[in-house]
Amino acid sequence: MTADLEHELDQLASALAEVQRRAREGEAVDMSLLDAQVQAVADAAEGLDAARMAELRPRIARVLTAYEQLDQTLRAELESVKEELSNHGQRAHAMRTYGQLQVAAETAPRR
Repeated sequence: MTADLEHELDQLASALAEVQRRAREGEAVDMSLLDAQVQAVADAAEGLDAARMAELRPRIARVLTAYEQLDQTLRAELESVKEELSNHGQRAHAMRTYGQLQVAAETAPRR
């Protein structure tokens, strides 16, 4: 059972690193695939004593670090997307304003 948990923790850490790599490269990532791995780790860890959990602490720390790094990457990507959307909105607003000014100029009486 503990060998299974070690394996599950290692796989989860690797999966998190892969998702982070893909997110950094701008790919869409499916976080739902990680849910099954997290559940497998939780199931395997159920009922372990404190001594065994202490032995697994480095692997658990590796998974938590990978989660934190992924969180930072996804938050940075989200901010980037927000900025792009804001810039697009500003350009769209400027183009609408320009269009309105152009129509107003074309329909204004000439002197």
